[in-house]
Amino acid sequence: MNVIKNKETMQELDKYLSTRDLSNYSILKIPTTILKKENIIYNLPAYVQMIKDLPHNFAGRVYTSKELYILSKQYAKNNKLSYAYTEMKCSMDLSKFFGVFHTRNSKKRIYMFPENLLDIVDDEISKHI
Repeated sequence: MNVIKNKETMQELDKYLSTRDLSNYSILKIPTTILKKENIIYNLPAYVQMIKDLPHNFAGRVYTSKELYILSKQYAKNNKLSYAYTEMKCSMDLSKFFGVFHTRNSKKRIYMFPENLLDIVDDEISKHI
């Protein structure tokens, strides 16, 4: 049976489509599936993966951007991840993902990670992917 030639089926399809709300639809916004999110998380830079995978090492502690950069390079080497990034790139991305924990003192950028980092790290990362 050819669906296009079936008048009743086409009327039902038209009725269904006319009830759909497309007011927030954007061709530029591609739907994010679970698989896509997993792929994005898998491909996050080493400095983000480090905090995601080892939140207990950072919870309740204070680090400068430079300290996080150095730790991330070592983490990347140990886990066979790319470490072809600059300190500036690392600092900018850390501010993007973990800016809520970021502050400046008189000379340095510091990250004051909360005690409950283990509970909230995934949510903080998800906000930006």
